[in-house]
Amino acid sequence: MNTSFRAPFDRGQDLSPASIAPTVIRAGLHLEGNINTSDDILLEGSVRGEVTANSITVAEGATLQGTISAAVVVVDGTVEGVVRCIKLQVNTTGAVSGEIHHSVLVVEAGAAIEGTVFRSDRHLEPAPMTLHVVASEPAKSATDTTATEA
Repeated sequence: MNTSFRAPFDRGQDLSPASIAPTVIRAGLHLEGNINTSDDILLEGSVRGEVTANSITVAEGATLQGTISAAVVVVDGTVEGVVRCIKLQVNTTGAVSGEIHHSVLVVEAGAAIEGTVFRSDRHLEPAPMTLHVVASEPAKSATDTTATEA
C-alpha cells in the first residue's frame, strides 16, 4: 500500500478549482463490484466489494461491505469486512466489524468496533487482539477487552 496520502475530504472545506473533490457515491445508490482509485471517496450510499482509494469516508447512514484499502478511513456509517489502512477513525455514529489492520486507531465515544484488530508499525510486527468496543459503555471488569489506541 502506498503510504503517501492527502488529508481526507472535509465537507466543510472550501474547494478551489485547483483542489480535487472526492468521488461521491450518493445516498440511494447501491454498487456491487470493485472500485480502484488513487483519489478520495465519499460514500453516502452503499457498496459491496473491494474498494481501494487514497481515503474513504463512510458517511452516516452509508454502508460498505467487503475489503477496504486506503491510507485513511473515516467511518460515520457502517463498515463490515476487512479494513487495511494507516489511520482508521471511527466517529460517534460509526460501526466497524471484521478484520482491521491499522497503524493509528481513533475511536470516539458512541462508536462501535467488533472483530480482530491488528496494529502494525514500521518497527513492530502486527499483534492481533480480539475486541468488542462500544465506546459509550463503561468497562465491566479488569478482563474486559474494551480498548482504544491512539
